[in-house]
Order: sequence, then structure tokens, then C-alpha cells
Amino acid sequence: FSLMQSLFPMRSRRQLRNKYKREERQNPVRVQNALRNPTPIDLDQHRSDVLEAKLALEKARALREKAAKADKAGKRKRTPGGSKAKTRALARARAKAKASRTVGAANLADEHTDGVSPSSKRERNSTASE
Repeated sequence: FSLMQSLFPMRSRRQLRNKYKREERQNPVRVQNALRNPTPIDLDQHRSDVLEAKLALEKARALREKAAKADKAGKRKRTPGGSKAKTRALARARAKAKASRTVGAANLADEHTDGVSPSSKRERNSTASE
């Protein structure tokens, strides 16, 4: 889990371990398939995604702090649709962060939902068509 922690800097070792244990209880077949059939990941792309998610979260945090200060001082102007745009920006930042967190750890890709690896599916489809 310490190795995984280096790939997910926004998560603690305990959070990663708890996620693994939870997934192992809820989806044991998917976890075993992911461990037996690892898919390579592009570490450079992963790092850039994590950095981008970190920046987006920091920006959203700064916006919230600025808005809180303005509210406290009573200087904040309320404009129609302004809060909705900020809410959408925060939602996009959270989605991006969540996506970068889900890549890698146990590699529970959607391809493994039925417990069959993608290569087995291709072999089965090619023999069925012949």
C-alpha cells in the first residue's frame, strides 16, 4: 500500500488499504481478475492527471475561501447564475479528482465487471465467429 500511496498523493495509506479491503469483500472476483491480469498504465499521464486534479481542487478551495471572506465582510455581490457556475466548476474538479483516484489501485476497470478478462472475451468471440 505504500507503493500505491506514491501514485495517489491525495490519499493516505489507511484510505487505500480500507478501499482494497472493502472492494475485496464486495467484488472479490473483480479484485482477483485485476491482480491476475494487470493492465499497464501510462505513469506520465497519471501524474499529469493527478497534478491537474490537485490544481483544480486548490483553485476550488481558494474560491470557497474568498467567497467566505466576502460573505463575512458583507461585500459579496450575489449575481444570478454566479453560484451555479461555481458549483459546476467544483463538480468538474471533484469528478476529475475522483477519476484520477480510481485509476490504478486495484485496477477495477469496467472491462472486468462480469469476471472475464478482455483477452478471454476476444478469444471467445473469435472462436464463436469461426
